[in-house]
Amino acid sequence: EYSGRIAFEKPGAFGPLTSFTTSLSARQEIPDAYRSRNVTADAFVRREFDDRLSMRVGAELQYADEQDVFGNRTYLLGGVIGELTYDTRDDKLNPTSGINAVVFAEPAYDAKGGNFMLFTKGQVAAYQALDDAKRFVLAGRLGAGSIIAPSVRAVPAARRFFSGGGGSIRGYAYRNVGPRLAGEVTGGRSFVEASAEVRMKVTDTIGLVGFVDAGNSFDAIYPDFSEGVKVGVGAGLRYFTPVGPLRFDVAVPLNPEQDDPDFAIYVGLSQAF
Repeated sequence: EYSGRIAFEKPGAFGPLTSFTTSLSARQEIPDAYRSRNVTADAFVRREFDDRLSMRVGAELQYADEQDVFGNRTYLLGGVIGELTYDTRDDKLNPTSGINAVVFAEPAYDAKGGNFMLFTKGQVAAYQALDDAKRFVLAGRLGAGSIIAPSVRAVPAARRFFSGGGGSIRGYAYRNVGPRLAGEVTGGRSFVEASAEVRMKVTDTIGLVGFVDAGNSFDAIYPDFSEGVKVGVGAGLRYFTPVGPLRFDVAVPLNPEQDDPDFAIYVGLSQAF
């Protein structure tokens, strides 16, 4: 896999609280479910209303050449993007209080396939310390999305919703949770995911975490809970540094399917969400 990107940013483009960004990128992704090669050009204006609320609007043009369970297909997708962010966290990498909410929408048209589609997604995460020293913290995350399109196949594979992996449902293989065709994950047009963590700071540098993740991706435009929900549970170790906590998590899938491991290990910088 590879990706490359060149970008230009102009702070204060339309006033001190507004910035302009444009970029050109190329990317190849090869998870188990598909192979995608794409080139994307975009331009955005970002507005900071205050230290909590910001908005990003812009447009993108993407050419994608993809291969998945449906075969080979190319897409030429143009879209208009809007994103609103509300963030009251006291720390971006290790929050102990506040809310972080993001809402995203993009109406788009595929000139190669002749299909209109609408991408929507939202996520909110909340944090609450249980003591004055902030050694015990409850953290929760809820996300959902929908793609209004004629079919799953009409949507580029890299833009469909897949669940599973470190930023999703821990314990499952990366992008291995969702609707299947002939045993292969196709990706879906909707998803729901939720996570809950109990974070405990044992010393000034060592912390422990227990967590549960749940969710699924669905073929339908709206989540179809009759297809069930996948659950992963686990525990983790945190080593707190001046640039954020180093994260080491071990998770077990409770409802594994084909290609899912018995357990999974995740290492990273900052909390999982």
